[in-house]
Amino acid sequence: MPLPQIDEALPSRTEDSPAKILAADDDPGILSLLKTVITSRGYLFTGVTDGGSAMEKMRADKPDLVMLDYSMPVLNGPSALAKMRAEGFTGPVIFLSAKADTSIIAGILENGADDYISKPFQPHELLARVQAHLRIKTLSDKLLLMADTDDVSGLLNMRAASRMLEHEIEAARRYERTLAAIMLDLDDFKSVNDDNGHLFGTWVLSRVGALLRETIRKADIAARYGGDEFLIILSESSLEGARFFGEKLCGAIASAVFEQGPHRAAVNASAGAAIFQPQALVSAESVIREADRLLYEAKRSGKNRCITMEFMAPPDNPK
Repeated sequence: MPLPQIDEALPSRTEDSPAKILAADDDPGILSLLKTVITSRGYLFTGVTDGGSAMEKMRADKPDLVMLDYSMPVLNGPSALAKMRAEGFTGPVIFLSAKADTSIIAGILENGADDYISKPFQPHELLARVQAHLRIKTLSDKLLLMADTDDVSGLLNMRAASRMLEHEIEAARRYERTLAAIMLDLDDFKSVNDDNGHLFGTWVLSRVGALLRETIRKADIAARYGGDEFLIILSESSLEGARFFGEKLCGAIASAVFEQGPHRAAVNASAGAAIFQPQALVSAESVIREADRLLYEAKRSGKNRCITMEFMAPPDNPK
């Protein structure tokens, strides 16, 4: 199938992290054409031939935009869309289909799709719509990030962290993975404020936030949970791994120099790490509560240390 001329006036993607596009269509020819069109503007493209594979790629690759055919094997387009939305995918979804029934198109859009493009499609129109939806997504992501970000530390805020932990626990159950929730609190932080003033204390919190961002892995999550308390969520972490990370983090804070103008302070931190096992019947709130309990146990036992515990499934947990 020859590729029609693409309008060169359309802007290309020049960012360091190009958008990821996932397309599902049982016609290899359509996928080949989509790949040519999408990659011509620097986007990353993944094509699959059925809805089941689209779900797997969505979970693994976390695409920025998804394109779905209406009729596909294993899982058709509407069913794949419903499952994606149910699993928390909020990115734009565009349907590509030869179906021209307006009631079908209306039903797709009413049930969570963002756009509909008829087959055969014009490459310049498809690119223009893809770029429009990605611009909207970029703006939406920026607004969401602003709403979810703590102004002092630059980390997630408590509301966002609680939401993320619930999502991570559900994912850990689904894929039978462990995770760790670490509550970290700066020891005797009141004396830092009393001796140097609250402006310096706020600066110290910002530096701790920067240290956390530098220390965690890409897949991990860090948040300021309130005051001088922080929450770190480690994906796929064992008991030993969480203990090592918690002790490493406490050590990094203890060895850091917090100095600004005439003000200088030595800061220590204590941490508690609750390890979630996928068979455990516990909530995100319970995991945080246990991590908080372990944190204060660390403080009572001498501070500047990390204490860990696993959540195990109860003996009568039904299989």
